[in-house]
Amino acid sequence: MSKEPRTKLKEIPAKKITPIKVIVILGTTASGKTALGVRLARELGGEIISADSRQVYRGMDLGTGKDLEEYKNVPYHLIDIVSPRADYNLARWLKSARQTISEVTQRGRVPLVVGGSALYLNALIQNYQLSPEPTDLALRQKLNAQTLAKLVARLERLAPELARNTDLKNPRRVARALEKVLLASKSAADSGQPRWRATSGMTNTPAYQFLILGLTYPRPELRQRILERLQTRFKAGMAAEVARLHKDGLSWQKLDDFGLEYRFISRFLRGQLTEAEMREKLLTASCQFAKRQMTWFKKMPIAAWVKDYSEAKRLAREFLR
Repeated sequence: MSKEPRTKLKEIPAKKITPIKVIVILGTTASGKTALGVRLARELGGEIISADSRQVYRGMDLGTGKDLEEYKNVPYHLIDIVSPRADYNLARWLKSARQTISEVTQRGRVPLVVGGSALYLNALIQNYQLSPEPTDLALRQKLNAQTLAKLVARLERLAPELARNTDLKNPRRVARALEKVLLASKSAADSGQPRWRATSGMTNTPAYQFLILGLTYPRPELRQRILERLQTRFKAGMAAEVARLHKDGLSWQKLDDFGLEYRFISRFLRGQLTEAEMREKLLTASCQFAKRQMTWFKKMPIAAWVKDYSEAKRLAREFLR
């Protein structure tokens, strides 16, 4: 009995994925990120995608330094997209950022991600895959009733990696992080899986190719820039903005949770600080924040710390060839 000739299967080459080219402009507070990003977007035919965890909120303009007047005819995204009463997080921003990058590219324009929220930027650059966050209101109320010291100690014991990426001076954020840990641990126990581990991870999918440009200044010069920027925003009515947000229904606790400008101005409005104390504490806290930003940024794959617009433009044009 003769055998049928064996048919040789034709190998189909894997489809080559062309990564989307994305320019990232990052830097400390008051470093001039927005101005540089806008100039580059105008030059390159690009659109700005904000990477700022507070600029997503409507009505929080001066306190978050939106500088919307700088954009003029340059399209921008992920600014003024939710109410300050909304619960917004990294997972939501990451999903929106990826979708927006795709839409900008499909229009034949250049996506420029601009901001100083290091956790958001790192999640995008390292291609984090985030699981949906569970919620338990009863557990949340129980955690919110505990002292900050107790919450921090428990979070550091159960999830040291998450603790390192959480604002440990913010009771609400520590409680929320601990809630996520406890719920994830319970879910894992119910399913027989290992206990909680970081919900984010890196993949090797070459979705994007990044050019990451950084902006900063020597510490004394940066402190002066921060001071001048705060003075300009106070003259423009930053304290009145915080008062209006409270009048419109935001609690003092919620304003305090937003940190920096909203925390210290709300304490001044409640009579807990004099105006001079408020301004001095805010300046000090802003400089400390800039220092923490730099700690994050130094761990990121930055192509160059640019000194001026011409250098940034040259690098961007070479990258886009």
